[in-house]
Amino acid sequence: QAYNLGTGEGTSVLQIVAAMEKASGKKVPYVVGPRRPGDIATCYAEPKRAKEELGWEAQCTLEEAIADSWRWQSKNPVGFRTDEEVKRAEASGAEPRRCEVFAMYGE
Repeated sequence: QAYNLGTGEGTSVLQIVAAMEKASGKKVPYVVGPRRPGDIATCYAEPKRAKEELGWEAQCTLEEAIADSWRWQSKNPVGFRTDEEVKRAEASGAEPRRCEVFAMYGE
């Protein structure tokens, strides 16, 4: 069984950019371009089934969720990888995976 988890309201890319800028305290570089063929006007999930069957509903605002994500990623720049996994990757010559947002800022 699949469940849509969300608020049931759409969020624009610019709203996400603004929330990330607020959470990180950094400017997120972006370019507004023309709509691409196949781009849809809106997209959002209907979370009704999750509420009815699981008793689950979103409790955070977009800004809260993005701030929480930024906070976690800031404390865990290599994600769930252990120190040993990072050392093995570095020893093999592989670059450790880092958050793409961090990469934008050269962190």
